[in-house]
Amino acid sequence: MTILVSVIKDELDRNLRAQAAYLKELSQFPQGSLIIKQRKSIDYVYLAYRDATNRVRTDYIGKQDNPKVKQLQQQIKKRQEVIAILKELKQNELLIRKMLK
Repeated sequence: MTILVSVIKDELDRNLRAQAAYLKELSQFPQGSLIIKQRKSIDYVYLAYRDATNRVRTDYIGKQDNPKVKQLQQQIKKRQEVIAILKELKQNELLIRKMLK
């Protein structure tokens, strides 16, 4: 039984290390979401996010065809993927901790 417990503890350590790595990676991506507003049949893109005082901020990014907008879209998509992975890792951590009890 001690071998099984040690394997589960190793899995918990691996899980915690992975969570820390993904949290570090998550801090490199921009927060918020892209908002598209149309004025005079031209699409303008804004980044909406909450600042340190919990107020919603909107920063102008550029027109829809701007390369910076496409790069930001990719970064936000990657951020959402990392958040999904973190959520799964946290669920696995809870399961592992239940096994150790």
